[in-house]
Amino acid sequence: MDDHDLLIKLDQKMTNMCDNQEKDSVANVKAHSEIMVKIDTQQKCILDQGRTFVTARLFYWLVGFIIIALLGLSGLSADNNYKIGKIETKFEMQNRIVDQNENDMEE
Repeated sequence: MDDHDLLIKLDQKMTNMCDNQEKDSVANVKAHSEIMVKIDTQQKCILDQGRTFVTARLFYWLVGFIIIALLGLSGLSADNNYKIGKIETKFEMQNRIVDQNENDMEE
């Protein structure tokens, strides 16, 4: 091989290297953009998690327990009100009987 053939071969290899470098550069830019998008979404997700005091699932459980507690307390107070009403009625009935007996004794 003479120098001319070697120069042609070298030129072809250099051309192939430049083409491959351009293709790799485009692929690297796309990959870099995809990686940056993933990093941004992860960062946003982490920052948004830090702002929430209670997760949605825990919030719903807490609201459920609060509702159950309120229903239980209202049932307990209704039961106590009923019992107090019965005691009050008994007391009034006893007072009426005592009043009637006193009135009968006075007559």
